Amino acid sequence: VTSALFWAFCGLCMMKFVGVVSAALCHVTAAGVWRPSDSEHGQNENGALFETPLSGIIKVTDAPYNADPTGVRDSTSGIQSALIAARNTTATVLVPLGVYRVTSTINVTSFYEHDSVSLVGDIQGSAEGVAALEAAQDSLGYRHTRPVLWVPEHTPAFKLQQYVVHLWRTDLPGEVNLHPNGNFNQVLQHVDVHVSLGNPGAIGVRHRAAQHSMIDNVTIVIEDSVGVGIQSLPGSGGVSRGVAVIGGHIGLDLRNTQPTTPVTNVTLLNQSCAAVVYSGQQSLVLVAANINVGVAATAAIAVPGGNATCTVALPDDPGVRPGPLRSEGQVVLVDGSVSRIEPTGQANHGAVKCTHVITDTSVVLRNTWLKGCGTAVTIISPISTRPNPAAVTVSSAAEWSHVDTIAVGVEPAPTTPADQPGLNKTMQFHASISTPQLTSSDRIVNVSSSPEGPPLDLFDAHRSMADCASSSFRNRAGIDVTSHGAKGDGVNNDTPAFRSAIAAAAIMGSCSGCLGVVVIPAGRYLITDTLTLPDNAAVALAGVSLRQVTLIAAPTNASFNGPVIRTAGAPCVLRDLFISYFKHQRGAFGVDWRSTDVRSAMIQVRIDRSCVALASRNSDWCVPFQVNSTVPAMLWRGSGALYSFTPPNNAFKWSATNSSHTDISPQFRHLLFLGARDSRCYACDPEAPHSYIAMDAAIEVHQSSNVAFYGTKSEGANCVVWVHDSLNVAVYGHGGMGTPPPADYQLPSGFLPFVPSLFRVTNSTGVELASIVDRAVDPNSVPPSWNDAAAWVAVYWESTTGVSGRSGALDRPAWFQIP
Repeated sequence: VTSALFWAFCGLCMMKFVGVVSAALCHVTAAGVWRPSDSEHGQNENGALFETPLSGIIKVTDAPYNADPTGVRDSTSGIQSALIAARNTTATVLVPLGVYRVTSTINVTSFYEHDSVSLVGDIQGSAEGVAALEAAQDSLGYRHTRPVLWVPEHTPAFKLQQYVVHLWRTDLPGEVNLHPNGNFNQVLQHVDVHVSLGNPGAIGVRHRAAQHSMIDNVTIVIEDSVGVGIQSLPGSGGVSRGVAVIGGHIGLDLRNTQPTTPVTNVTLLNQSCAAVVYSGQQSLVLVAANINVGVAATAAIAVPGGNATCTVALPDDPGVRPGPLRSEGQVVLVDGSVSRIEPTGQANHGAVKCTHVITDTSVVLRNTWLKGCGTAVTIISPISTRPNPAAVTVSSAAEWSHVDTIAVGVEPAPTTPADQPGLNKTMQFHASISTPQLTSSDRIVNVSSSPEGPPLDLFDAHRSMADCASSSFRNRAGIDVTSHGAKGDGVNNDTPAFRSAIAAAAIMGSCSGCLGVVVIPAGRYLITDTLTLPDNAAVALAGVSLRQVTLIAAPTNASFNGPVIRTAGAPCVLRDLFISYFKHQRGAFGVDWRSTDVRSAMIQVRIDRSCVALASRNSDWCVPFQVNSTVPAMLWRGSGALYSFTPPNNAFKWSATNSSHTDISPQFRHLLFLGARDSRCYACDPEAPHSYIAMDAAIEVHQSSNVAFYGTKSEGANCVVWVHDSLNVAVYGHGGMGTPPPADYQLPSGFLPFVPSLFRVTNSTGVELASIVDRAVDPNSVPPSWNDAAAWVAVYWESTTGVSGRSGALDRPAWFQIP
């Protein structure tokens, strides 16, 4: 698909350099305005009542919040009051177009992992707000096209380190402890942050979180050469996309993240020290990154063990890496562009003295363009008594170089039980570089001169139609399913209403370049049979936000057979939906994905055994549901993008301490790619609870081609991904604490007798695995003997000719390739 054809579909235009969607909006056919009708009351911490729409939307400019979109009055208190009201009703806070003056931290706080709050920018606003945003182009020196949270010059609160927006979770009102591993479903979307001069302590956004949390299309401008754009990002099943940081000391300060942090379509411009500082848990996966650091920067990407000078204080999160631990700081950069601003009047003067990446852990660059530094990767040994490994250089700093592959494995220091709780002895892990032809080198370097530079469509493969159905767009255009009779009360059958709304949306989406959006307000919608999208029109099903919309396979229908949603070959989008079905519905599953369009997308869709979806819970329905099932939770046999996949984590049947083996489902899969083509998954988190053997593999890729995973994370005792009879499959970055049962463990009947491994490859070619860095132990596992990381391997493979092999017992491959 060419770049021109790709963007013609949604009518999007891109801002120069920034690489994020502008306000030249997706072409979504309007069919009236969706407005909230009824309301309920929420209560804030001080006992005051707020009017809260049942639709799940709170607008910050409405009374009693009265935030000012012109930037004249301070809007901090109004926005914060709206967020407090939203927290008590799990609503989404909507920010209309405009400029909002902010003078202290805005806290987006959730009490519990399922009671999440999102802050979302609208595409419309009052005439005054729109005028203020247009005027800001001159006053702020940057053309924002989304609502802007603006920190004026010399704001006292930001003289010292402080966040402008802080998304976090606590367990109780008034508690200040952070719980990032349970901070689920929190989204910051389509809201920009602009920090004017004289605010040296300003940190634009902090969002350390996990499953289904996201920063989505957000631009942060830091006018000073100090300050930080973003500190911490979602990992462990969370993802960030369309993020841009312009200016500041550091673009992304990611010294604290959850396991495996994927960031796609990210732009980092003109940082004075480094674009990225990373020492988070396991791999940082940067996809389609456009990085152009300032002339003073000595590195674009810095791991503190390699360059400890490029850091700032962390305001309230002291858990910074104390030293070069084995399972922290790995970086993978795919389909990217990294350069350095040339000094005025002295092109590339001193460029050979800088480096694109400096690190003390393993690093992988794949299909990436470099310019401006003579050194691609500088490696500092994590052990002071060892010499530093040789740097990876390029032929010329003045010209572009194309990196087909740079993979460097850095041998870590031994890991002790004190370093890693749960480890039962000191272990020496290895960051290996391995192909069937190469097993002993510490690196692969394949770099060539590329005077023409990166292609114009370098990042297009990682863009999708997801934005065309985002809450910024859908709130003002689309087919409201309740206008077709849907009740969303968990009692009435809403299937006819959905089918009617889908048919209406199909008419809207049948023209060239059009998308018909079915808007789903907050509610629990009872579905008695499969909802099928059309094969001759582009249609989206879009909930108001993830935790507010649940489609329930009616539990009274025990014969429910097939998916709750089935897509067709046409372009489509599914986003912000919970999909629930139950144990007695033996043939039911979540989604059958068949779209053959690479622009199609599923984003923020969770398939769950959601007892909480029912107004009246029934214990017979709310127990683990996949009993002896060979049906996957999600079947993917088309093309497109899948963002933030987390499966039903109660799809397990048997634990190591359970003497009964009657509820085993070795053929069950969280996610099955079957005959898929040109597909990609950003933040795949196929976890099961600790030490449960649920299936032969959590994800299976079968008879598929061109499938890529950008960040996987696992828990439980299962193979994470099994690739067989497939072509061109890649896994870039893995983390978590999944621990396969040891080789001497007797598996129950029905399980395949493969060598226990995290990743299994059989009868497949063109397979790449980069930065496989699990924790190697699960401190909650039963029995503790499973914490012997030498009892299983990271990768097992069997070739198409019958030859087999495996990674070493303590190898955690920086790069593993089967050509």
